[in-house]
Formats: sequence, C-alpha cells, structure tokens
Amino acid sequence: MVAATAVALEEYLATQFEHDAEWVDGEVIERPTPTMSHGRTQGQLCRLTPDRFGGISVHGAVELRVKVGDRYRVIDFAAYAGDWPGELPTAPPLIAAEVLSEDESMSKLVDKLEEYRQWGVRHCWVLDPIHRHLYVYDGALQAVTVLSAPEIGLEAGAAAIWEP
Repeated sequence: MVAATAVALEEYLATQFEHDAEWVDGEVIERPTPTMSHGRTQGQLCRLTPDRFGGISVHGAVELRVKVGDRYRVIDFAAYAGDWPGELPTAPPLIAAEVLSEDESMSKLVDKLEEYRQWGVRHCWVLDPIHRHLYVYDGALQAVTVLSAPEIGLEAGAAAIWEP
C-alpha cells in the first residue's frame, strides 16, 4: 500500500529515501518496494536503449526524479534524446516507462501517465513483468506486442525484455 505524508518541498528535496518518493501537491508519496522482476525489467530497458542513434546522444536512466510543473515524480525508466537533460530534469523525456508493481493502483498509474503526456512525453509505456504484458498510453491505455521509439531506433517486444 502506498502512503502519503505532508512535507514541505525544501524538506522533500533534502531528504534521502530508501525507495525514492514523489512530491505531489505538498505530500510525499511513497513508491512500492521494487522486486527483482521490477528491477530486472528496468535493467533490460537500459540495456536495449542505444547510447547513440544517427548522431544523436541518448540518455537512459532508471528511478529518475524529474520536475513536472510544480510536482516531483520518479520515472521507473526514462530516455532523453539529444542534449544532456541535467541532474534533475525539468524537460520531458522522449520515453517515460512505468513498471507495474503488484500493489500499484492502475487508476493512479494512468493518472500519472496522463500527467506525463500533458507534460510532453512522446512515448508513455507500462510494462507488467508478472504477466509479461506491454502497454502504451496516448490518452488511453492500449495493449501492444512491441514498444517502439523510432526516434532512437528502439523496438522491443516481451521476449527481448523478459527472456534470458
């Protein structure tokens, strides 16, 4: 179960969390404890993301804290194309991927994906490591067989992500 605690922004930014937390509307939102499947899925996304594509630098990161308007979110996997986005990005990534946790609310996850989409993220993905399902979000959640970001030459199906 995810808990929320009221905290001032300055305190949030100065605090180290065991599993990074988000700051939304004055509350710290704890994130579900990562599992092996969750971490492995993030690792595979990093491995599958190129460092360069067509002369463009690609910057992939897991558990990336970003500033979305006046909120601070933590994206399970983010990829930026082009210039280095900085240590605490304020610009939207090309890809924002969330790995579904067993105790995560799908409705809250969809709300977060909509926030990312409104922010300007081109590719919003959800990966379900338990059932090995892939989804894209573009105003609605849709099951897909392949996740694709042609801008950086990334295309991956379930087998590439979850098979040894």
